[in-house]
Amino acid sequence: MKLDRFDEGLHHRDIGAYDPVYGEVFGKVRAFVHEHLGGVELVHIGSTAVQDLRGKPMIDAVAIAVPKNLREVQGEFERVGFHRRPVWVDKDEKPYVCASVVHAGRRFNVNVHICHRGDPVHKDSLAFMDILARRPDLRQKYA
Repeated sequence: MKLDRFDEGLHHRDIGAYDPVYGEVFGKVRAFVHEHLGGVELVHIGSTAVQDLRGKPMIDAVAIAVPKNLREVQGEFERVGFHRRPVWVDKDEKPYVCASVVHAGRRFNVNVHICHRGDPVHKDSLAFMDILARRPDLRQKYA
């Protein structure tokens, strides 16, 4: 799998229907990370991880790292082809990397938030997906 620069095109921000291909793209990214960064667990989060939820066609993931220094883990992601963007989330204690990948002729942006197991970004992401998966009324309001 080839990692490219994050595509800043506005069409990546269009809200659309859920597409099962999101799981396929995540699976490719997870396999790539597992092959190159074996000690990192990647979890699919966000709207593309919730079946039938409308959202932006970007793959969001949490990288659960064991090492204490998350910036070192961020550097490992960068060494295998991910990169940083000048966004607010990377200016605090929550490291972030991104890339874009092509799957089935379509380009998908990938955001990876690096944290420890049980950190707020990890727990909040799981809670977000859980409540939206269980509550159709909230899924409708979210979209």
